[in-house]
Amino acid sequence: MADYLPRPCTICRRVLVRGPGRCVACQTARGTVASRRPASAAARGYGRKWQSARAGFLRKHPFCVVCLSRRLEIRATEVDHIRPHRGDQALFWQRANWQPLCKRCHARKTLAETRAARPDRFRGSEPRRLTSARRGAVLTEEE
Repeated sequence: MADYLPRPCTICRRVLVRGPGRCVACQTARGTVASRRPASAAARGYGRKWQSARAGFLRKHPFCVVCLSRRLEIRATEVDHIRPHRGDQALFWQRANWQPLCKRCHARKTLAETRAARPDRFRGSEPRRLTSARRGAVLTEEE
């Protein structure tokens, strides 16, 4: 095995590891990488039927609603579910729950929803900083 420098775990970023990858707690809690792979888009309901409905919706509503509220005419490229459906097919297909967004606005909204749903993973708006006292020193997490 190569001699690795200590660095944060690739999953929790809290524990320092010497090998390439995860700390022991994350390895046992999360299993293999394959088991963490998300379901395909079609398995989550975004198959051919959705692609067709999405294209029709974007033809009828070509501009991002967030950008329009700021008096900018930016083309919408994504259809967003206003209330996250979380697998509920009735809510998924409810057109009143859809809104056209540009890529940037959709990414912002999704990140905000993810942070609100997982406060344990996102403490504050800034990423944690790792510091070292001198070159080659072991990294420690700032509190």
